[in-house]
Amino acid sequence: MPGIYGPPPPRKPADGARAPAPPARPESSTITALRWLGTIVLLVAAVALWVWAELRKPMSPELQRLQQMQHQIERINHQPVFIDFKALESLKFEPLQTAEIIPSSAIVPAKAQPALQTAAPISRP
Repeated sequence: MPGIYGPPPPRKPADGARAPAPPARPESSTITALRWLGTIVLLVAAVALWVWAELRKPMSPELQRLQQMQHQIERINHQPVFIDFKALESLKFEPLQTAEIIPSSAIVPAKAQPALQTAAPISRP
């Protein structure tokens, strides 16, 4: 008997009336390895392309100046340093400050002032 919304849904066929779906064929390990290898190659190529594009951008003058300074500092740091020790022996070093040793008999203890009491003492009943 049809309802107000149209004919009733068809009945499900009995078990075994339909052929079961064939099982999914598992992928071989070679196909899986090739997929991973392709993914990694594409990722490395994308990063290399991005780095190449960033390096081709023109640098600002401030950045160029900083890079030149960095190269100069690296070049200076890798040069050997020669110290003339004979010239250093002739220099006379003097201390920047001198200290006077005071004998303990000259030290006079300071006299402390009596403590000032600002609050009234608490009386106990």
